[in-house]
Amino acid sequence: MTANTLTAMAIIAIPVGILLMAFAVLWQMYIMFTETYTLNRYKDDNRLLWVVAGLMFSFSLAVYYYCPNARKKGKWGVMAGVVGLLMYVGGYVYLKRTAA
Repeated sequence: MTANTLTAMAIIAIPVGILLMAFAVLWQMYIMFTETYTLNRYKDDNRLLWVVAGLMFSFSLAVYYYCPNARKKGKWGVMAGVVGLLMYVGGYVYLKRTAA
């Protein structure tokens, strides 16, 4: 590959990485809104105190622990976030390295 091709790929990778990270955030919000209904099973139970304490310290991780369907859906958000971050950082690093 030529330097121009790699530069063009890096320029494209940065906005695509941002879009993938934005998708990961929106997907995370979707999961939180749709899967927290399963917490109703703790309504009349003393364990609800621990569930709420877990939600206060780490909302997303607690939802993934207490709501089993969220774990299945969360894989897509994690993959989009990681790939987006790698594309963004990789494109930025490549452009900084070639500019110097």
